[in-house]
Amino acid sequence: MAEREAEKEQFKEAADPGTFDGTRTKFAEWRTRAKAWIRVQDNWSKSKVAITVWKRLQGGHTGQFGMARLQQCMDKEDEDPLSDPWPTTKALFEELTLHFQVISERDYAHHKIGNFKEGTMRVDDFMVENEALVAKSGIKDQEQTVVDLLERNTNQEIIKELFKQGHRKTTGDATSMKILQIGQSME
Repeated sequence: MAEREAEKEQFKEAADPGTFDGTRTKFAEWRTRAKAWIRVQDNWSKSKVAITVWKRLQGGHTGQFGMARLQQCMDKEDEDPLSDPWPTTKALFEELTLHFQVISERDYAHHKIGNFKEGTMRVDDFMVENEALVAKSGIKDQEQTVVDLLERNTNQEIIKELFKQGHRKTTGDATSMKILQIGQSME
């Protein structure tokens, strides 16, 4: 029990999630921080959790959504003081996820990997980012697709060298390793 109290004390200030401005690509990170922050608060009621979270939604549609939900719950409570219109923490974050989560991380990664180019990025940074997108998009087991995307999105000088050396591979992992070797030798 004392450990939990010490843990709460340690994270009380550091875990404050700040506000969420409606940028969908930042929602997952903000939601995780907000959940962790609420978890360390002592004995907060459902209404305090909801009010605190909704007040942290700022700007445009996001702020309007937060204020509208807050007003709905307060109106219901005014109509019937015995009612409990406030969502549980779980229901609150499920509702926020429905409204603000990027369509899905998988769909987002799938879309991004199709347009992801190495450009001026260092080859090792590109390969790390590419591998993360492949994993999130769920195409890791589609070897030919991964190879095709690597050949299309990697710096063309590296790909020319790959073909020139006769090192074209049939698996994504093998192609990644060869691209990394060639790219690092060219940098």
